[in-house]
Amino acid sequence: FEALAAALTRYGSEAEASIPTLSEMCLSDHTRIRHAAVRAIGPIGRDSETAFQTLTNALNSGHPETRMLAAEALGKVGSKK
Repeated sequence: FEALAAALTRYGSEAEASIPTLSEMCLSDHTRIRHAAVRAIGPIGRDSETAFQTLTNALNSGHPETRMLAAEALGKVGSKK
């Protein structure tokens, strides 16, 4: 999953169709999957409200590293508001 998420980031906003799947992966019980998805959403979801909401929700994670990664990714995502 980490390699797939990393590959998607190379496509940037062209990979935006993957955001719903990545959003589901952000809810995974598996740390590596969750973190890979959070990292990937930032560069991909620059103009996606779904990406913004997913990362905002990840800020409330019970896992400190997930919260940190979500905050970093939010710096790469812009809300459509």
